[in-house]
Amino acid sequence: MNGDRSTSFFIRYALFLLLISAGFGVLLRLHLWRPISQLPYLNLIQGHSHVAFLGWGYLAAILVIRRLFLKENQPRRPLYKPMLYIIIVTVSAMLVSFPLYGYKVFSIALLTLFGISSFILSIGFLKDVKGHSADVYFIHYGLYCYLLSSLATWSLPYVVINYGKEALYYNIVYAYLHFLYNGFFVFILFGCLFKLFEKSLADVPEKTQRSFFYFLAIACVPAYALSVLWSTDQRVYYVTGGIAACLQTVALYALYRISKVVIRTLKPRSLSHGLYGFFITAYVIKTIAQLLSAFPYVAKQTTALKPFFIIGYLHLFTLAFMTVCLLFLLYRTAMIRLSMLGKSGLLLLIIGILVTEFTLFGRGLLVVLQVPAFENHPVVLVQFSLLMLIGIALIFLDQFRNRF
Repeated sequence: MNGDRSTSFFIRYALFLLLISAGFGVLLRLHLWRPISQLPYLNLIQGHSHVAFLGWGYLAAILVIRRLFLKENQPRRPLYKPMLYIIIVTVSAMLVSFPLYGYKVFSIALLTLFGISSFILSIGFLKDVKGHSADVYFIHYGLYCYLLSSLATWSLPYVVINYGKEALYYNIVYAYLHFLYNGFFVFILFGCLFKLFEKSLADVPEKTQRSFFYFLAIACVPAYALSVLWSTDQRVYYVTGGIAACLQTVALYALYRISKVVIRTLKPRSLSHGLYGFFITAYVIKTIAQLLSAFPYVAKQTTALKPFFIIGYLHLFTLAFMTVCLLFLLYRTAMIRLSMLGKSGLLLLIIGILVTEFTLFGRGLLVVLQVPAFENHPVVLVQFSLLMLIGIALIFLDQFRNRF
């Protein structure tokens, strides 16, 4: 593993948080199959999501940005390491606070400290990541989306005190999630990919790269309308969300042209080739799913069958796209190693993702079609969630093996 010892520590800790989040996921699915009386289910859901997004996802994404975009002599660079340590401490405390206490004072205090530290990191990156290329545009827009999502969470205490946990509360939570995954993660990951393959993408017209950015950037804010359809039947939200979803779908053509070039630079049938195809396919499916959700019938069915469609969509994004893309970036930048042990773990992870996604979406579709459904799906979800946990554990353990 290249880089200084602190970077190796941060990467390993990010993978550890991914492992813990996967462990929480197994417990949650086990509870749905065989209820565990002492399990704080709702609290564990909050711990699972916060560790996955703010622990594994955010930390890994920030480390990749630092590796690809920042230079050693930048004046704000010494500030980043202390902020990363604060983030690790706060997320570690969340591993205990959320399962035990839920969204209470201690957890809110930790989230506030995390928010301040990540806010400082974001501002520093906005100043240090400079240029006028498409990759820089993606990074800047992603960071602005993160700041916007942070503001959404900081408004929650005021909303709860004055309005309670009504529709407004949940729509603010969905705003936080939307600008985190459709904003921060989408733009940051594509920005890092563009930077990683900048030499290859020199053959792609700058107009194509920028058009991909502009379509996604214009669509990002109005696409939030898709997240509030559960609480309203007003046509303006369907139209707004539908237009945004169409823009995202049109952007897929530019992504196709870009990916053709990237794929040609990767060795056929190689690990990188397979991983890239996997997470790009997941992103395409995610975009089409958003387009379909703009139709009233689909939106109503999705809300009614939340345990299958919405949970399936969230895991399609966090596992199939975000996690696999981050592992790809970490591998291609030599920030993690993948020997036979790690590659075996990666294969188990991908098999687990595929089976659980097919099970969730397939079960929901059977209900919609009123076809006799496979009733043992909770067992399948537990088994293949455990397979993913084992796969992540193997990837994690691989980082501690000595290089040959």
